[in-house]
Amino acid sequence: MIVTYTDRGFEIVLQRHHGRLAAAILNQLKWLEADPFKLDVLFATGIHDDTYNEFEVEGIINRFKGPKDFKMESFNLQRCEALLKKGLTRSLYVALLLSFHIQFLYATESDESAQYCKSLQPLQHKWMAELGIDRNTVQAHYAILQWCDALSLILCQDQIPPEGRKLEVSQGPEARSYYVFDKSGSILSVDPWPFTDSEFELTLEYRILPRLEYQNDAIFKESLWESAVHFRKINFAKI
Repeated sequence: MIVTYTDRGFEIVLQRHHGRLAAAILNQLKWLEADPFKLDVLFATGIHDDTYNEFEVEGIINRFKGPKDFKMESFNLQRCEALLKKGLTRSLYVALLLSFHIQFLYATESDESAQYCKSLQPLQHKWMAELGIDRNTVQAHYAILQWCDALSLILCQDQIPPEGRKLEVSQGPEARSYYVFDKSGSILSVDPWPFTDSEFELTLEYRILPRLEYQNDAIFKESLWESAVHFRKINFAKI
């Protein structure tokens, strides 16, 4: 989950909702117009965090008895395997893109994660041969997934700088940097503009938990389940 400390308590964005927001961002992009793999990239983007369910995982509380932010999570072999299998139930290309995402996240985290990421390479070669595509194509599509993931995380963590200062999102599929910024106090923009429409709106769901300490996972999960869902409208417009 994505945890931001505010003056009202912990603001929580659920991990799978972050994935949905990333998919909503991708759906607005012009990069995949008329692309035969658009649906696969969209699915992979939407489910790239689907093995993390806050109401089911254990160890969701940190050592200070607060909710554990996603940046505190480390490589988990079982979750990586489950993610690949979940991808395969959508399509072979979805699983292939998710394998690239696993490598992006964990290739250098530890010896165990590096070894696992390396072990994915023969499987990737096999899947690319079966799909009849080359690595450059997959890398371009994965760059789009990663870009949407990055922008979604910026929005979920409310990291837009004040006073119109620009924040780099990530490099797009053409290896060009893109920057998000507050255009007018209530409208965001991206430079250069990568979207099909000149303006659009996204909706972010979040929960506020006022308590700062939870004795165990069960108490936190109950509080999370019972908390009200809040909605934040995020408007984008071209410069």
